[in-house]
Amino acid sequence: MDLRTLDLDLRDGSASLLIADAKGERRTHLLDEPAARAIGAAAPLVMALEKRGEGHAAIALTLDFQRRTVRARLEGDREIHVEGDAFAELAPLAGDAARGTLAELRGRRPEPDSSQVSSAGFWSHIYQIGDDGWELGRAAPPIARWLAANPPSGKRVLVAGCGRGHEARLAARLGARVTAVDIAPEAVAATRALAAKEGLTLDVLEADVFALPSALRFDLILEHTLFCAIDPARRSEYVRAMAAALDKGGQLVGLFWNTGRPGGPPFAVEEPEVRALMSTHFTIDSCTLAPDSVAARLGRELLMVMTKI
Repeated sequence: MDLRTLDLDLRDGSASLLIADAKGERRTHLLDEPAARAIGAAAPLVMALEKRGEGHAAIALTLDFQRRTVRARLEGDREIHVEGDAFAELAPLAGDAARGTLAELRGRRPEPDSSQVSSAGFWSHIYQIGDDGWELGRAAPPIARWLAANPPSGKRVLVAGCGRGHEARLAARLGARVTAVDIAPEAVAATRALAAKEGLTLDVLEADVFALPSALRFDLILEHTLFCAIDPARRSEYVRAMAAALDKGGQLVGLFWNTGRPGGPPFAVEEPEVRALMSTHFTIDSCTLAPDSVAARLGRELLMVMTKI
């Protein structure tokens, strides 16, 4: 779920959210105890803003995660506006506010049975009950930014664990020859439908990324929330499978999300582990904390670019 804007009224204890997911973009609200907990999650951010406002108490604040801005109204008819590098400094606190708010919106749900995470049925069930919290309704911004800077025109591109195909369709619009793969039939059907609606041509396969046809070879692999979704015991197998699908010199570009919590999926991802695993088959060209992650992943998502050895 993509939290695009968050408005908190600290006087009446309410929260207004602009969100997007598979149902599209819409506004929703939190009141009473859920709103109070969301405001509590934003308390460190509020304190930081009040410090910038020379100690004047905050009345309300608006976070625009797409424009990377925060606007706070303070007592005494004061207002402060934070953007650019100043927003980057506050991004970890803004991310905590977003995560706390989305937790209230999604409710307290039981952990899924992670012992079945390698089965198609596990992921199919998640789609069927609408619990696909990774769905943003758009390509992940750090991957979209990388593709804009590195156009894949003419390249053979694999989007592994494609979900509803937002990254796959973006790569196709940029001229790539795209193969999108997902284990869940619901994801495959959605990707095909959205591609057809946009008049895009891409191959969409219902397949396990651990058992891709050996004839498939690619210049570039894109992945977003796949590594963190698989059984952690299979991460070395994942690296081998991705390397096997690439020609020598091919690239893997992925977002690796450290959820900061136990259990899963999604399972926590630590940079040292990713580096150690990937270095067996790849050189790591760059590894950066993504400055433009969606709200719930601010400060916790690595954008890594790797080349097959």
